[in-house]
Amino acid sequence: MPDRLKDTVTIAGRATVASGVLHRERLTVFLQDHSGGIQLFAKQLKQPISLGDSVIATGIVGQYNGLTQLVVRDYLIVDTLRWVPEPLAIDLADAHSERYEGMLVKVQGKIINKRTNKGGTYLLITQPEESDEILAVFVADYHHPKLNLDGYSVGDEIEVVGLLGQYDFDPPYREYYQIYPRYEDDIRSIGITRATYYTIAAVGGMIFVIVLLSVIFLRREVRKGTRQLKGAEEQLRSLSKHLLAVQEEERRRISRDLHDGLGQLLTSTCLDLERAIKADQAAKKNDLVSHALRAARQALEEVGELSSLLRPWVIDELGLREAIETYVSEFESRTHLKVYAKLDFKNSDVPDVIATNVYRILQEALNNAYKHSSTKTVTVDVSCTRDDLLLRVQDQGNGFQVELLNTRRTFGVLGMRERAELLGGSLHIYSAPGHGTEVLLRIPINNRSHSIRKNDGERPH
Repeated sequence: MPDRLKDTVTIAGRATVASGVLHRERLTVFLQDHSGGIQLFAKQLKQPISLGDSVIATGIVGQYNGLTQLVVRDYLIVDTLRWVPEPLAIDLADAHSERYEGMLVKVQGKIINKRTNKGGTYLLITQPEESDEILAVFVADYHHPKLNLDGYSVGDEIEVVGLLGQYDFDPPYREYYQIYPRYEDDIRSIGITRATYYTIAAVGGMIFVIVLLSVIFLRREVRKGTRQLKGAEEQLRSLSKHLLAVQEEERRRISRDLHDGLGQLLTSTCLDLERAIKADQAAKKNDLVSHALRAARQALEEVGELSSLLRPWVIDELGLREAIETYVSEFESRTHLKVYAKLDFKNSDVPDVIATNVYRILQEALNNAYKHSSTKTVTVDVSCTRDDLLLRVQDQGNGFQVELLNTRRTFGVLGMRERAELLGGSLHIYSAPGHGTEVLLRIPINNRSHSIRKNDGERPH
């Protein structure tokens, strides 16, 4: 109970809260000096008071529900620099004392209850260790702006800066104390709040789910990659077996051609020449020599054809451009298909090893068009950019489902791809039933180039 209750006094101090904060309309501020603090109260606000103002007030000492206050008659704001006293750190036991009533203090505690009544919202806090001391952190509905306590829950540990006061209903007004925080930053968590815990748990759960899904996805990709690798290995083994078989068959064919073709011609030539040497008549000699010459010329043709099969001589002699023109002409004569060839490159642009493989791939592509497409025309387009050689072979024939290439052992296609990949390039086939087929080869022709890989599928536009 204040000693000078109902006395008229004049006091001076610093405003520890601005007017309009604890109450939007009335004068409800606290003044503090070196000796203590007190609440100023008036039903009407004459002049706004800012935080840190130096104020001189005159009024009657009163008490409202245990809180000592000065019912103000008049007050004056001194024109000086604003200054706010530092909050005094006290424990909850000290908070239950008139000594600190009306002062700006700082306390810490653990929330044990959270409620709302007709006046506002309050948190009941106690010491984290076992203690009987309880202090209410009260935010009135007429607080402006209204402080948001939604982020705090029972069990949270908090630190509160505010104005200490009493609010008892019965004498001797010594039991119930509460602290009035002024601004949002007057309340802060000093541990992990329940809301923060839930947030961390939610984020952790999301991270766990993401990691789990990532692991599942990666495992599926690894399995898929493993299956693809096994398929590629099996395809490579099949291709190797096929190449060995083709190589062996080619050797047998060459051996047979040498024996049955070239060997017979040379044998016939030798016999005719031997008979010509022994012949007595000049006419007989001439006939035998003529027959031997014809056999020798035929043998030379056989050697040329055999040599061309092993290595296209025209590439070495004239270059890739002329080799393609020669082969296209022979292909048209042999198959009666019309080939429209556009050759936009110089022989000097294409290294020898690339030229030979491009020539072989072109041969295979044209032969496939002849055997499978039922087309009447084929378009061949060969060009060079700064970095790449491009070969396009296109027909308007039957077409087919490209997916079938993955299920059938099409060794001709595998061989073309193998040649392209060995040179760091790529070969793609685009087709659809009724829309013809396009073979697209891209090979880098210098060390700075990189092949661009696309999936086989529909024809690019």
